[in-house]
Amino acid sequence: MARLFLVLWMLLCAGSACAQSEHFLDLPYGPQGVQRLNLYLPAPTHKPAPLLIYAPGGFWGALDDRFFNLADASSKLRLQGAAIAIVRTRPTPWPAPAQDLAAATAMLKGAARRYRIDPKRIFLLGHSSGGFAVSHLALDAQLLHRVGLTITDIAGFVTLSGLHDLAGPARQGRVAEFIETAFRNTRPAAKVPSQQRSRFLILAGERDLDGFVRDAQDFALKLQRAGLKVIYQTVANANHQIIANLSAEDNFLARELLLDFIGVEPMSEALRLLVEADQRLFFKPALSSESFWGKFPGAIRPYPVDERFQQFLFAHIQEHRYQLAALPLKTYHAIPVAELIKTLPGQGDWFVTRNLRNENYYWPLKALLEYDPVIVVGIDDEKNLFRFGVPYRNKREFSWVERKKPLPSVYRGLGGMLHFRKPPPRHLVLRFSADMSLLPESFSLAERAPLQAFPDLPEELMPVMTHENGCLSCHMLRGVGSLAHHNRIDDGGKQGGLALPLEDYPPEVWHRFVFQQQVAANLVGVVANLIPEAAREPLFELVNKSRVKRRNK
Repeated sequence: MARLFLVLWMLLCAGSACAQSEHFLDLPYGPQGVQRLNLYLPAPTHKPAPLLIYAPGGFWGALDDRFFNLADASSKLRLQGAAIAIVRTRPTPWPAPAQDLAAATAMLKGAARRYRIDPKRIFLLGHSSGGFAVSHLALDAQLLHRVGLTITDIAGFVTLSGLHDLAGPARQGRVAEFIETAFRNTRPAAKVPSQQRSRFLILAGERDLDGFVRDAQDFALKLQRAGLKVIYQTVANANHQIIANLSAEDNFLARELLLDFIGVEPMSEALRLLVEADQRLFFKPALSSESFWGKFPGAIRPYPVDERFQQFLFAHIQEHRYQLAALPLKTYHAIPVAELIKTLPGQGDWFVTRNLRNENYYWPLKALLEYDPVIVVGIDDEKNLFRFGVPYRNKREFSWVERKKPLPSVYRGLGGMLHFRKPPPRHLVLRFSADMSLLPESFSLAERAPLQAFPDLPEELMPVMTHENGCLSCHMLRGVGSLAHHNRIDDGGKQGGLALPLEDYPPEVWHRFVFQQQVAANLVGVVANLIPEAAREPLFELVNKSRVKRRNK
């Protein structure tokens, strides 16, 4: 039936514009020569196509041709079934660009039937300064009313590395010069309306121009606080140009988000989980480290961000470093451990940290203080470091227990972090996360360390139990140690499945964990915590003996 419909449609369109080509160049939408657009249609189907009306960037004429041509790379969107209209507008004076975009939208909506466009799925998409025109149309209904449209005629608004606030963080360097030239005689301002049904997708590139990520984030938060529906995402590794090339292989995330937003191709489950996690952390993090600032107001000091601090920070956040893109990374704020221990009750030679995940670690105080340790509680103007972190979802709570329903999403938030301002020796550098996700109540002093309860511990197991693998930081053995857990990303609450006392693991599970670590890790869906080969047999036997001894009591 669908094939017959297509044949009849092609016969009816023979000799008309719809059958001549799948693209139409230099279509006029206004009387002036520059008011032209290119329309690219997908292969015909039995359903009308959604339309993306694209406003290229170019800083109001400074780079117009370059950005206009870059936007032509839309073949992958059309292959998925989207129509693309690339609009050339008058660059100045304002509000000419927004007026032209509104006029082009009205023309295309009026011709929707001719070009097999779905009039209920028309989206405005703007890059760079084109994003300013799109966002302005979204917030100033009068510009649409003048061409016979209402806000409900637009199914959604999308900006790619858009400029949203002319007085905001992106106004610097040459961008400030372009703004001054384009808006010399006017200062446009658009208030965010409440009770609006519009949807927004705001994307920025991790390696964007200075201030653009922060500008996009500020705009997204402004929309969200006004009660509007908005998705914000920083696109890893994308710069100001790459993000506009929606067919580029390395712009996969922007393309997938856009196709999902316009209802053409839903995102994969894995990608959706990542995006949902980032939305939660950005808009409404369940946890906060801001209480450090209230509890230790006189102890927090500013330090300049250097290369060592950046390496430390990026190692903790791993491939999710794009979350930090809006921060200038000029200054971090921290409490010197030497000052912190003066506020702690009790005494002892060991400085103890116990984080949100219930991972603990005993630091030899005398050795620790030699390397100027601090507890990082803020970066630049951001005081809540739980806004950043590594989201994930395990396949199983325990490797030997299958799950019928998916587990909730969890994450390792940065929170407070222990950082050495002087390079420490290897035995003070942890390979796991007990030095992050710290809270004001995470610290204490102790007279003894857990290893002192193991006089029979083989020497090769000492690093396994401590800084290398952290066995006693996450598990208990002979009643000593800790039982760590995950933290849900939606409410910050505890999620089980991470740690049991080592003697409680079934013997066959314990054998697999020690000698087939990658297999065990794959079953749970985590990265293997690899034990050095020389330590595997001693660790296996140590736990077996403890299990037998406990059973015989």
